[in-house]
Amino acid sequence: MEEINEQLVKKEDRLEDILKRVGILIFVGMIGIVLGSYVNGILYMVVVGTAIYGGVHILNITKIEYEYSQVLDELRIDVIYNKSKRKQLGVIDLKEVKKFIKVKNDNEIKNMKKIKCFDVEKDENYNLYTRIDNENCVIIMSPNNKMVRGMKNQFKNGVYEEK
Repeated sequence: MEEINEQLVKKEDRLEDILKRVGILIFVGMIGIVLGSYVNGILYMVVVGTAIYGGVHILNITKIEYEYSQVLDELRIDVIYNKSKRKQLGVIDLKEVKKFIKVKNDNEIKNMKKIKCFDVEKDENYNLYTRIDNENCVIIMSPNNKMVRGMKNQFKNGVYEEK
């Protein structure tokens, strides 16, 4: 029987994200006003409408979720923008993982390529150490207990560590 685990992790908005959105709205509004002041009538409404549409489109891109999908010994990580556009971050062979460890901070990963795909409000994450494109890499993630159990079953002995 094939073991399949999936989890969706919503990235919580931080103050930085909210400030970016407000800045985008102000910038788009100023562009609409400046460009609109050079035209009259219907063309003014088209310029302002286009600026508003562009601003809303940019704001929607900032809504991010991560999806972890584990099928047997393969872990796939996707990022989903605005619940509509999906981009694959990577596929990891769980048999090739060097270490999987629960951490409260990530101070030990200074000189590695980092892929962060987690809920930033969570105070405990997991670091998954592996190689991607012949480069040492750590994937910082926040899987639920079911996902952790499913992944542990695919690791070689000694890969999973509890602190």
